[in-house]
Amino acid sequence: MPEGSKREEVLSRRWEASTEALLGSLSDDYDELTSALSDAESRFRRSLIKRLEPALNSKLKERPHGTYEQKKSLAKWSNDELRRFDLAIKCPKTGEPSLLLVMTGKHPEIGRFVIEHKDDEGKRIRSVTSVELPEIELMEAGPRREALREWRQKTQGERGGELER
Repeated sequence: MPEGSKREEVLSRRWEASTEALLGSLSDDYDELTSALSDAESRFRRSLIKRLEPALNSKLKERPHGTYEQKKSLAKWSNDELRRFDLAIKCPKTGEPSLLLVMTGKHPEIGRFVIEHKDDEGKRIRSVTSVELPEIELMEAGPRREALREWRQKTQGERGGELER
């Protein structure tokens, strides 16, 4: 067995044993259990962010990002990676969960990075733009917007009632 696989197997067994011990120590009362599980999940996600953030910033800096096309590729990769872990970029100005996007700007061949989020009405807010790759701070992604539900709520309000199903 290759050394890396052996190490991963040992770590996996240790993880499972630790997790089982933690879960086994929790109350069987549903309300107490769900409260403790929610707290444990939140702590784990904070630890995941703390561990992933410097590695992600390092990887982003390693990848080419001097041209508009390279910036687009980098932003797509970054956002895909963040979605894998249900994370987002923390907007440095607003603290809102955001994405890394790219615009052409005044120099289309170079492009600009943009940190963007949506406000409560769905309007795009671009609070940070930079030719240089910004340092990324991570946070949990907010709940995903459900366009159909929002549309139904708007149309119900306009029509004054429930939609037929």
